[in-house]
Amino acid sequence: MSNSPKYDHQDAMIVGLVRTVQALTAVLYRTSKERDKLENQLNKYLAPESSSFTPEQFAAYKIPLEAALQIIGEIKAVQENQ
Repeated sequence: MSNSPKYDHQDAMIVGLVRTVQALTAVLYRTSKERDKLENQLNKYLAPESSSFTPEQFAAYKIPLEAALQIIGEIKAVQENQ
């Protein structure tokens, strides 16, 4: 028996969307002269008061935002060490 998680169609689509957001963020963040605006806007979207979601919905809502911010953090770390 496999220990891999069981994904349904919606789960698989969401994972694909999150990875797409991460890839687009990486390209945009690396090349943009106004990259701080992207990071600031993503952080604003993470503020719970900026949404009308329930706590459970908000936990799901913030997954792609946090994924994009994770990529930004990784890019910053690499660039600081260059």
